Amino acid sequence: MLWQLIKDNLRLTLAAQVFTIPLIFWYFHRLSLISPIANLLIGWMIAPLTVLGLGTAVAGLIFLPLAQLLAWFAWVPLQYLITVVEWTSRVPGASVGW
Repeated sequence: MLWQLIKDNLRLTLAAQVFTIPLIFWYFHRLSLISPIANLLIGWMIAPLTVLGLGTAVAGLIFLPLAQLLAWFAWVPLQYLITVVEWTSRVPGASVGW
């Protein structure tokens, strides 16, 4: 079950990269070699964080204290996402450029 989930997420991230590599080359002149690993570590949480962010924004329009409460629930997974991105960006040879 877990292995199938990992395989599905890896397929998804590699498919997305195949279609975005030309744009990444064009604009940044770099290729990330570690992005599939980073995406496996954080990709599964993008949808829930999007929902939490939208809920927080809507709640902020209605009642600010409710939005602040929702923001606290979003903070922990957001901190995890930021930490993983920072960690993977520091791996030596994580990207190649020209």
